[in-house]
Amino acid sequence: MTRAELQATHLRKAIDGRDVIGRAKGIIMVRRGASADEAFDILRRASQDLNVKLA
Repeated sequence: MTRAELQATHLRKAIDGRDVIGRAKGIIMVRRGASADEAFDILRRASQDLNVKLA
């Protein structure tokens, strides 16, 4: 795999991860009436508590 292909793969994974986090934030915002920042904090705390990377 060339360097450009590797970079493209990493970029796709980053974009996909960001999309998933955005959807999760949206669900939390609707269900809990939270702001975007509050929803991200909820995700971040859950990630830390469960020792699972937020991605």
